[in-house]
Formats: sequence, structure tokens, C-alpha cells
Amino acid sequence: MKLVNNQDSIPLPNNLLMKISYRKGRLRQHLIFGVIWSILGIIAVIYQAANVFIYGYLMAGLGYMALFLFEQNKQYLTISGGTIIKNTLPPKKIFLNDITKITKANGYFILRSKGANMKIDMDLIEYQSLVKLKDVFSKLNVEIES
Repeated sequence: MKLVNNQDSIPLPNNLLMKISYRKGRLRQHLIFGVIWSILGIIAVIYQAANVFIYGYLMAGLGYMALFLFEQNKQYLTISGGTIIKNTLPPKKIFLNDITKITKANGYFILRSKGANMKIDMDLIEYQSLVKLKDVFSKLNVEIES
């Protein structure tokens, strides 16, 4: 593809709302770890409540459960209103019109603009969502380097 002036409008509607999902295995893994650590924590509290370090099991379980719920609800990326948002804490945002270059290397897409860069891990994305993401990138009129 040829690099085009990024001030040109891209052929994506502004009211587009697209969620790029995490792989189901990743979400399932967080849920399983959360349940296991929580059960271990509950058992440990019942039998050794005096030991302060036992509460770390419960904290780990609750942390994994919170991570599961956050990733399940937010998903990995959100594309809406001409922006792409990486749903992390804190969220990272880049305007689609500002993207000057996309590099594909080592399982990552690296989006570059004048003000910010965003690294997208392709291994975390569900296959169908990855196809949608590549379709959005192909409509940006930006060179994709491998």
C-alpha cells in the first residue's frame, strides 16, 4: 500500500463501534486461576487464620477474578469514533487519522503517529477479531511494513 496524506478522511464511519476480543483461553485461564487461588485462600483461612500470609491467596484469587471481569467487559481494543483504544489501566488511545505507519513484527502490530505509539499483541486477540482488525488497518491507507 502507498502512504497517503493522513489528513485525508479514512473510509471508516465515525459511528463505528468495534470491540477486538481477547482469546477465550486467556479469559478462561484468569477465571480458573481466580477460582483456584480463592479456594486455596478460603481453605487456608479456615485452618490457619492466625497466619497473616495466608490472606495473600485470597488477594491473588480476587485479583485474578477482577482481571477476568475487567478483560471480559472491556476486551482488548475498542475502535470507535475514529479512535483505537487499548483497554489497559490506564487506557491508551490513538486517533486513526493520526496513524502514519503500521509495523508488523514479532507477533505485534506497532501503530505509530506523531504523538504516540501503540503496541498491539496479536497473540492475545481472538482469530475473528484479528481478521476485523486487519480489515480496519487495510482501510486506513497507511503502509503496513512487515
